[in-house]
Amino acid sequence: MNTPGNTPKRPILSLKNRPKGNTCTLYAPTSHAKPANSPEPKSSDAAANLLGEWLSQQSPTWCNHLPLKLGIIEDIYNLLGDDSPYSKRVIHKTLRWHTSRTQYLRNVLQHTQRYGLDGQPAGEVTTTQRQHAQNELNKRHKKAGQ
Repeated sequence: MNTPGNTPKRPILSLKNRPKGNTCTLYAPTSHAKPANSPEPKSSDAAANLLGEWLSQQSPTWCNHLPLKLGIIEDIYNLLGDDSPYSKRVIHKTLRWHTSRTQYLRNVLQHTQRYGLDGQPAGEVTTTQRQHAQNELNKRHKKAGQ
């Protein structure tokens, strides 16, 4: 009986009566259309490495770490196409890794021009951009000396 001072106790949940073994039903993952010859990466870091290698094969500008034109991300999206297996996050991570490499920063200091993926000049490296590259290299040199 439910009286204000006497509330019924809830039963204690017990795991003793659970069936043994794996009772879950697993379904095969659905496949998404991926371009041929593109392995499924395990993580965004692995995917960024694969994309960087692929871009090195496609573009001498990328391979030689030349200063990239401003807005190069649009060219990368166009090169990959609509059915790209790479997410926006992976594409941006790849670009960030590439443009923060020591060789890239050194080339920003040495070159006056920026280049598109096709190797054609597409803008100039400004004094501010050179100063930023120099500051990044100085930080790395200072860190390595400690």
